Amino acid sequence: MKKLVMTMVLAAGLGSTMVAGAAELKGWRTGTGNVIQQAGAQYFEAGRANILEPAMLKANLADGNPLNNPLLLDVRFEEDYAMGKIPGAIRIADFDKMLTEENLDKLDQALADHIAATGNDKVVVYCHLGQMSGLLSGVLGSLGYNVKSLKLGYNMGWLMDVKPMM
Repeated sequence: MKKLVMTMVLAAGLGSTMVAGAAELKGWRTGTGNVIQQAGAQYFEAGRANILEPAMLKANLADGNPLNNPLLLDVRFEEDYAMGKIPGAIRIADFDKMLTEENLDKLDQALADHIAATGNDKVVVYCHLGQMSGLLSGVLGSLGYNVKSLKLGYNMGWLMDVKPMM
């Protein structure tokens, strides 16, 4: 049920062009939305909403110890994934289709295989620039996944390894 509710919320949020009035939003927060709001609050209060710096991921992947490598989940479009990816990354679906029951089952299987091989349950999600993977990692985190989003995504983060501005 939790997967279905999260799927509906993300799909509605990403695919909707309708602007809701304040009364509609307040009504939503008191119904099913309240469940989502509580799950999100618990997720953030637990300190699990994390963004991973590209340099940290690169260092982790280059340290010679594959047992501490996270499961890398690329949620860009298939043609972008085919043109280049972070070494070892998998692709299950586009970001906006990741929360279907079928794709969450595929993620669960990939994570189970990853845990069996490495002993860790860490997942790093990335997209082009980090926005969609950030949204997705928040939802996945509230579902219980140990997940981080790659800061600035593949294009600006991984490929360019942008340093923070002072």
